[in-house]
Amino acid sequence: MTKSRPKLWTRWFVLLLAIDLVAYNAHFMLLTGLPTFVAGIGGTAGEAGVLAGAFTFAALAFRPLVGKFLDERGRRVVLVVGAAAITACSALYPSLPVFALLFLLRVVHGVGYGAFTTATGTVLADLAPPSRLTEAIGYLGLAGTVSTAAGPVLGLYLLGIDVRLLFGVLVGSGVLVIGLSMLMAYEKKERRAGSALRPPAVGTPARKGRLFEPTALWISLVSFFSCLPLDAIMMYIATYGKERGFAHIGLFFPVHAVGMGLTYLLLGRIVERVGPKRLFLPSLAVVLLTYAMLAFAKDELTVAFAAFLFGVGLGLSGAVLRDFLIRLSPRESLGAANATYMTASDLGFGLGAVVFGYIVQLTDMDFTAFFLVSIGVVALSGVVYLFFVRPQLARHEARDAAAGVPPEEA
Repeated sequence: MTKSRPKLWTRWFVLLLAIDLVAYNAHFMLLTGLPTFVAGIGGTAGEAGVLAGAFTFAALAFRPLVGKFLDERGRRVVLVVGAAAITACSALYPSLPVFALLFLLRVVHGVGYGAFTTATGTVLADLAPPSRLTEAIGYLGLAGTVSTAAGPVLGLYLLGIDVRLLFGVLVGSGVLVIGLSMLMAYEKKERRAGSALRPPAVGTPARKGRLFEPTALWISLVSFFSCLPLDAIMMYIATYGKERGFAHIGLFFPVHAVGMGLTYLLLGRIVERVGPKRLFLPSLAVVLLTYAMLAFAKDELTVAFAAFLFGVGLGLSGAVLRDFLIRLSPRESLGAANATYMTASDLGFGLGAVVFGYIVQLTDMDFTAFFLVSIGVVALSGVVYLFFVRPQLARHEARDAAAGVPPEEA
C-alpha cells in the first residue's frame, strides 16, 4: 500500500497564496508607476532612482530586527503591521509632492515591505510539509511571477486614467491584504492543539531571539553571489537590445516569466523524481549558459531562448535554495533564518546594480564583458555551495539519520 502524501493545500496555504498574489501585484503596480508619478510632480529620473534605492536599503537594514520579532512575537502580527505600513504609505503618496517627504515615505514603505515579505517567507516555512517543501515554494513563486507580469501592465493602465485611481487601487489592495493577514491564525490553533507545524532541527539548540541565524549564512552567501547581476540585467536589458540592434528586446520579460512560471508549475514533479540536492548545480549551469548566450547573441531568436532558460534556471535554483534554508534552520529561529537570507539577497541586488552599472559605463556598453563578468560572479555561488552548503546538508542528514528521523521529514 502506497504511503499518502502529506497535505499541502490547507486553508492556511491557500490564504498565504492569496495574500502574496494581491500584495505583490500592488507592489509591481507602484514600482512601474513611480517614475511617472515622480515626473508628474516635477521630479527627475535620478530622484526616482534615489527613491527606489531608499526603499530597497530600508527593507534590507530592518530585516534582521523583523526576523527577531517574528521568532519572539509570532507571524501574524508582523504580517498585519507590515501590510498596514504599506497601505498607509500608499495612501500618502499623492499628498506629499515634495522630494524630501517622499524620501522619508519610501524609507517607511521599505521597512513595511521588508517586514511583510520576511513574514510571508516564514509562514511558508511553517506551513509546508517537509516532503513537499520545494513544491510549496514553487507555488508561492508562481504567484510572484503572475504579479510580475500583471502588476506593471495594470499600474500603467490606471496611471494613464488618473493617478488618484492608481493609488486608490493600491490602498484597496492593502486593506484586502490586512484583512486576509488577520485571518492567518494557524499559530493560535496549533498552540491550542499542543503541537508544532515543523519540529525543531535535530541536535540544534534553541536560538529564538537572534538577529541572524548561523545555519543560514552559507546559503545566504550563495544567494548573494547569485543575485549580484540580476537587478542590473533587468535595468540594462533594453540598452543591451538597442546596442545589439534587437528591435523586440521587450519580449525578454514575458518570455522569462513564461519559463519561470512553467518551472514553478512542474517543480513538485521534478523534485519528487530527482530530489532537491541534485537540482541546484544543474539549475546554476542553466543560468550560466544563459549569460553566455546573451554575451554572444547575434539574433533575437537566441535572446528569446536565453530569456526562457533564464526563467527556468532562476526558478529552479531559487526554489531549491529556499528549500535548503528551511530544512537546515531550526523552527524556533525560522524568522531570523529568512531575514538572514533575504538580507543577503537584497544586498546582492543593490550592490550588483551599482557595480554592474559601472561596468557598463567603463566598458562603453560592452555587454559581452558585462555578461562574462556575470558568469564569473555567479560561478562563485557554485563554489560556496560545493565547499560549504553541500557538506552542511550532509551533516544535517547524518544527524537526522542518527536520531531516527525519516528522510522525507528531515
